[in-house]
This record gives sequence, C-alpha cells and structure tokens, in this order.
Amino acid sequence: IAVQGKPEVSIPHSTKFDADAVKRELKIGEAWEKFHAQAEQLQDRIVTRDETIKLFMDAYYGLTSTDDIKAFQENPSNEKTAEKFMARMTEALFNSPGAHLASARGTLWGVLNAVTNDVDFSLPSRSNDTRFDKSQFGVGNQIKQRALTRALAMVA
Repeated sequence: IAVQGKPEVSIPHSTKFDADAVKRELKIGEAWEKFHAQAEQLQDRIVTRDETIKLFMDAYYGLTSTDDIKAFQENPSNEKTAEKFMARMTEALFNSPGAHLASARGTLWGVLNAVTNDVDFSLPSRSNDTRFDKSQFGVGNQIKQRALTRALAMVA
C-alpha cells in the first residue's frame, strides 16, 4: 500500500498483526473516525420532503433558496428536465440498495446515499467509463461534494 511517499506498510510474518498500528502508519484512523461520526449524525437526522428537495437542487443545480427552486421548476423550458430529475431522484431515494434500511429511510444519510447512487449509477453518460470518470473526478464528484457539504451543514 503506497502512502504519502512511503511505498508500503511492511508487516513481517514473524510479528503479530496490529490493525491499530497499521491504521496509524497509514494515517487512516482519524479519517475513519471522522467519517463514522458524521455518518451517525446524518442517520440520526430526520428530513422533510422540502429539505430533501432543497438538498437535491443545491447539489445538482446550485439552487439554495426556495424561491430559486420554485422558479426553476416553474420555468417552462425546465419542465421536462425537472420532471425527469425528480423521477430519477425519487427512484434513488426509495429503491437504491440500502434505501429500505432504518438508517436511510427518511434520514439525511438516506438522502446523501440517494445522491451517491444516482451519480455513480444513473447520471446520464455516454458509457460506463464516462460515468465512472464523472463520478470520481468530474461533475459527479462535485455534485457529491456539494451534497455532503449541505448535509453536514444541516446537522451542525
């Protein structure tokens, strides 16, 4: 495993494996603990329909106010786009893997996972390779980051 200039973490066969020591050496323990704490906060936060729509619209379109969202949805040139988008997000919110778990159903964690599922598997793309590229490095990654930022702001 390559880490910050270190080519690997070496564990001789003659020693007892110490997972905590490996985590410290790889510097992943703190990041995991932070992620775990955030995930618990998100799964404990119940969301309303309006909060869900606001998070979706902010993450995908950068719309943060109720007025901006309403104007977008009521604009005749956005009608089909808005309908398709909300149908896709509803599908992700209620039918993606894990959506029926108690930690996801009706929670901010479930909304965030719906965004992740949509970006990783349903975001319109020319091919699976393009979709992967978008989800990890491009616009999809930006969408997921905005969704996470907004979700974390909602539990702060």
